[in-house]
Amino acid sequence: MRLPLLSAILLFATVLSAGPPSQEFERVLLPITSANTPGAFGSLWSTEIWFRNDADVPAVVFPLTTSETTGTSHVTLPLAIFRPPAGQPPGQFVYVTRSVAERVRFNLRVQDLSRRADTWGTEVPVVRESGFSHEAISLINVPADDLFRLMLRVYESDSAGQARVRIDVFRQSSDERLGTMEAALPSREPIIYNPGYAQLSITDLFPSIHGQDRLRITVTPTTPGANIWAFVSVTNDDTQQVTTITPQ
Repeated sequence: MRLPLLSAILLFATVLSAGPPSQEFERVLLPITSANTPGAFGSLWSTEIWFRNDADVPAVVFPLTTSETTGTSHVTLPLAIFRPPAGQPPGQFVYVTRSVAERVRFNLRVQDLSRRADTWGTEVPVVRESGFSHEAISLINVPADDLFRLMLRVYESDSAGQARVRIDVFRQSSDERLGTMEAALPSREPIIYNPGYAQLSITDLFPSIHGQDRLRITVTPTTPGANIWAFVSVTNDDTQQVTTITPQ
């Protein structure tokens, strides 16, 4: 029963020793992977990731802290993922067997553990390769109310931490530009597991948004070949409830 899994593990190890993973595996972004990370107003953030393999053959997911939870068909299990060190970017890539990737489902949830009795948390999208874009990304219907704090998180998959992007913030109702800036998307080693990344507080970096109603935020790659994905987290200062605004 473990031979298919063992073969896949050996193949993956061979691929990694030679460089970036081959077409045998699809790269999947987990945007937020944290464990007991302190936040504002006494919050304590942690993520949980589950996967479901609906295929009739094993599906390998790497890297995990253990390989014993992968390889079984028609099963739903939590994934024992690695957690980034304190102070490091929270996102990471995992790899899933490409031949069955479309039959594999993920669920990633972030929760404020200090208020676990009040909320089950918020689902964060798990991003397949097709979710990344070489074009500008628009995030719409972003609230500018002072009750919320806005964090833009930008990820890049193909430029080895060398990519840059331009961020433009517009008044949604009129498309009046309220501000613009550029940002670098550095990565850390090993880059096969770690996307280029930047997180920017829209609330702090764009004071012109205060007093506005709704915003549109665009993220445009300025480095040739850069492949990006982005989302905004909207966090209520009173309840710490999080809403995610993603490109659709």
